[in-house]
Amino acid sequence: MAIIGAVKQHAKTSRVFSFGIGNSVNRFLLDGMALTGRGDVEYVTLASEADVAAERFHERILAPVLTDIEVDWGTLPVADVYPKHFPDLFSAKPLMIHGRLSGPAEGTITLRGQTGAEPFEEQIRIEQTDTPPDHIALASLWARAKVRDLMMQDMKALQAGTFPENLKTEITHLGVEFRIMTQFTSFVAVEEMTVTAGGEPTKVLVPVEMPDGVSYEGVFGDGRGGPRAKGKRSMLSFGLGIPRASSVGGGGIGGGSSTQNPFQGRSGGESREFSLEALEARLPTGTDKLAEVLRGLAEKVAEEGKDGNLTFGKLRVIDYDVDVMIYLRTTSVETMKALKELGFVQTGESKAIRLVIGTIDVRKLKALTEIDAVIRVTPVAGG
Repeated sequence: MAIIGAVKQHAKTSRVFSFGIGNSVNRFLLDGMALTGRGDVEYVTLASEADVAAERFHERILAPVLTDIEVDWGTLPVADVYPKHFPDLFSAKPLMIHGRLSGPAEGTITLRGQTGAEPFEEQIRIEQTDTPPDHIALASLWARAKVRDLMMQDMKALQAGTFPENLKTEITHLGVEFRIMTQFTSFVAVEEMTVTAGGEPTKVLVPVEMPDGVSYEGVFGDGRGGPRAKGKRSMLSFGLGIPRASSVGGGGIGGGSSTQNPFQGRSGGESREFSLEALEARLPTGTDKLAEVLRGLAEKVAEEGKDGNLTFGKLRVIDYDVDVMIYLRTTSVETMKALKELGFVQTGESKAIRLVIGTIDVRKLKALTEIDAVIRVTPVAGG
């Protein structure tokens, strides 16, 4: 947001063009830079031909079709036109301008601009039809354009968390009225579930997958003092069904509370590619699949518990049952049947990753780790 704000400050004297490579680039940033910088943006996915896209992008920005665009709406009752400041028009990519009609759509629009050779002007006649078509999507497109404009008004404050309340309220109302996702009406980061742990409702933050085309090593480093700050742990992430990081509080795939990357390469500076077989070989096996607090729990309950009941910290065992989160390679019928045969009672599941939540007898934890599809078992609470 701070970068977009800086681009906006110089938009009158400069054009900014952005280029994104990969399946999970920051489109909010690149789109925002191009929009506020009155330029253009191009994306190249991992499956695209980069050379072709780069050549197309170069030709497009080298000779824009129309610059310094102005629209005179004439007598048309048009209000709330977005964007407020029109970017240049480039070949093979339309410029979308959204406005809101408050009366009959009849009149003449005058389009003005500058070509490479001379000034340009064209008049476009608009006539009202007897039965205007019903374009339901246009309303949400206009609302999105207005939200984008409101967001761009004070990007620095938005970044700092001091966004003006009047703008925040207006954006929220637009999001609710037109059922669109905005900065203040929808948040997509982690999945939340409320489950029962030890007889009490407990909110669980469920990790999400790594973005497509992004590796754990590329984001968090190789576990040897790379980009990730020391002492901090990443959210648990999955790729190809293989866990990639450790979660908070010792409940992560990496094992215990260690921040070490379980898929560390030979050298922090080398470019590494891991095969599925190599990743599988580095996954925890046997009782190592259990979070540390669950290892030896059955023996602890037998020695210190009373009739199968034991509480230490936030972890509660009631009638030998403990609430756990089980990360799986697959949720096939065979896997779920194996869990059920061990007495696992499911109380929740994640829609983002292969994760089930429920209760199981602490005396069956060891047998649980012997199921091949089980990757990791952590407590819902405690540890």
